[in-house]
Amino acid sequence: MLCDRTANSEYVSRLEHEAHYDPLTGLPNRRLLTESAARAIAHATRENRLLGVALIDLDGFKLINDTFGHAAGDEVLCAVGARLARDVRPGDLIARIGGDEFVLLLREANGFHSLASVIDRVKYRVEQPIRLHGQSITISCCVGVAAFPQDGTDLRTLLKHADRAMYRQKAQRRTAPLADRAAQYQPTASSASGSLAAAAPRRQGLGPPPAACNQYSP
Repeated sequence: MLCDRTANSEYVSRLEHEAHYDPLTGLPNRRLLTESAARAIAHATRENRLLGVALIDLDGFKLINDTFGHAAGDEVLCAVGARLARDVRPGDLIARIGGDEFVLLLREANGFHSLASVIDRVKYRVEQPIRLHGQSITISCCVGVAAFPQDGTDLRTLLKHADRAMYRQKAQRRTAPLADRAAQYQPTASSASGSLAAAAPRRQGLGPPPAACNQYSP
């Protein structure tokens, strides 16, 4: 009887884990993100605090799949997920919501400069070289940021604003000269949501870009 209870408890725990975590990267999935965001928004409302939601999209991921195969693409996703998980601040949450998209839930954000600083660090980690099939590859990412309560009071609305900010940045990068592609947090005139461009190409071995290269632009 005791063995039956133990087996049942383990089965329930396994189902619970599978329901809340991404099977590939082991990161929280969209369901756990939604539940965590609801609690974080409630806390931010009570404490009158800023909360950030960052949508992270890998650039050129399809090319990696097409060139090296989907198994290699999975390796890249796992490597990026592990880097993001290691770098996340206590109390924050990083989730994979599908494909090559990740979401960073930033609790206890101390203003927009603080958000920009965290995102800059995340981008630097993501863009470090990855060993793949004996080669060193470097991927970039685009990040759209939305803030509670300025951009919305629920996760769905915040993600919508972050998604728009991210695609604005992608459009700007397609048309901007290379010299202008320094990473910047760029809210619109009517919204606090913004995005961070991919940093200008960096040689392997160089440290992170100076703080002045990544600014909050009101």
